[in-house]
Amino acid sequence: AGSWPLWDHYTFGGRPMAGLGMPLLYPPAFVLVLLFGPYGGLNYMLLLHIILAGIAMYFLVFELFKEKRAALISGILYAFSPYLMQSLRHPFWVMGVAFIPLELWLVVKAFRSKQFVKYSVWLGIVGGLHFLSSGVLQWYYAVLLVAGYIFFSIFHRKWKSRLFKAVVIGFLFLAVMFSISAVRLLPSME
Repeated sequence: AGSWPLWDHYTFGGRPMAGLGMPLLYPPAFVLVLLFGPYGGLNYMLLLHIILAGIAMYFLVFELFKEKRAALISGILYAFSPYLMQSLRHPFWVMGVAFIPLELWLVVKAFRSKQFVKYSVWLGIVGGLHFLSSGVLQWYYAVLLVAGYIFFSIFHRKWKSRLFKAVVIGFLFLAVMFSISAVRLLPSME
């Protein structure tokens, strides 16, 4: 008692805890676990991610359609969808699915804005936090959706200028995301 477990004694004769890749060992969950204990921290993380899911879906739908009422309804329906509510038994699934609309909103915003570098860096930050706070499978889905949007956004009337923008957005997204997620990703690759 009183020391942080650095070694898992129960699996394969022992292995480092950092290699397990458990999301509760990394920020932002780690701070909540320290403040409220493991159960309280996990409950607060679930609550914050459900709120994040609704707000992110609101921003995504508003960016796509510029309709406040549709965005509000979409945000409420996504946050309290039966899929998310039944997934509360699997907290890291909920935490992972909550980030997807936010990442999609940021990539759409990056392509539609003249400040695409700023939105690309934010996209990378959110992608890194997504990897740190949830399961890896949902992170893969989000990265595939973002990469697919970047790829298909090139095919447009002004494809030459969009190609440059796509390369910059993709590079910044990957560089920032992997810089943030390296603390969890690299130990698990041993």
